[in-house]
Amino acid sequence: MVKFTHQLSCWAILLVLLLCQVLDAADLGDEPKTPAGELQIRLDWPLAKKSESGQAARLTWLFSTHITFNEPVKDISRAQLGGLAQNAYLEMETDIKQYGVKYKPGKKILAMPGVITLLAFDNEIILSSSMRGPNLITGFEDTSLWARLNMCDELYKQYIDENDVRGHKNERSCGEIMALHQYLKRYPERDMQELAARDPKVIMTTVTQPNKQPIKIIKPCGTDEVSETHYLKFYDDTNYFFKEGAHGCDLLVGGFRDNDGNEIEGPIADYIPQDSPIDTDFELEDLAGGVKDIDQIGSLCD
Repeated sequence: MVKFTHQLSCWAILLVLLLCQVLDAADLGDEPKTPAGELQIRLDWPLAKKSESGQAARLTWLFSTHITFNEPVKDISRAQLGGLAQNAYLEMETDIKQYGVKYKPGKKILAMPGVITLLAFDNEIILSSSMRGPNLITGFEDTSLWARLNMCDELYKQYIDENDVRGHKNERSCGEIMALHQYLKRYPERDMQELAARDPKVIMTTVTQPNKQPIKIIKPCGTDEVSETHYLKFYDDTNYFFKEGAHGCDLLVGGFRDNDGNEIEGPIADYIPQDSPIDTDFELEDLAGGVKDIDQIGSLCD
C-alpha cells in the first residue's frame, strides 16, 4: 500500500510538471516581434534566444526601450515619469503575449518580469524590466556597475552581517541594475563614479502591479522602515533603514553613510518615493519637445 501511494505521488508530481510545461510554453520564432506600443517596449530577443529551451520559465525574459527627446527630460513631472513607467509595464505585458506565453485573464503572467524601472537623464529615458530567468548577460562582470554591487556586498558584511553569503537579495536581476547596465552599454566611456558626481542626479523610479491591484511606484528592494538600530541609511536622510538579510538596490542607488554621518558613498540617482502619484494623461509628443528617436540599446548578450 505504501509503495502504491508513493508511486501515485510520483505520477501526480510528473503530471503537475507536464502541466506547467504546457502552461509556460513559449515560441520565440525566427525573429523578434514588432513592438506593439507607443513606447516600443520589446523583448531582448537575442538574449531570450540564447536561453531558448521551449519552456518560458527557463527562458531569459528582459524587456526594454530607449527614448531620445528633443529637449531635456528634467521638465517632465515626476507623476508623468511614473506614467511612462506604468505604460511601459503594460506594453511589456502585451509584448510577451506575442511569444505565445499562456496566461489566464486577470492573472499575472508567471514568466513575465515583475517590474519596470525608468532611468531619466539629459534628453534620454531608458525603460527596462527586471530580468527573469538565467543570467546570460555578456560583459556584466567587467563594468563599474558590477564593481559597485560588489562594494555594496562588502559594506553590508562590514556594517551589518559579516557572515552574509547571499549578497544582493534578488541576485542582481532588478530593473535598476538592468537600466544602469544599458546606460553604461550606451555610454561605455562613463562609469558609476560619473553618475555619483552628477548634479542634478539622474532620476529613477520603479513600478510593479501587485495581485489584483493598480500599478504602483515602489521603493528599491532591500529597504525597510522599522529598524531604529540601523548601521547604514539612505544618504538623503529618508527613513529607510537597512536590516539583516535584506540589502539590495537600496545600497546601489541610494548612497549611504555610517551612523556618525560620514559619507561612505554618494547616491547615484534621485529616486521617486514609493506610492508617489502616477499621471498618464499626456501625449508622448508633448513631453520634452517631442520624441527624436526610439530604439533599443542593443542586446545585453552582444
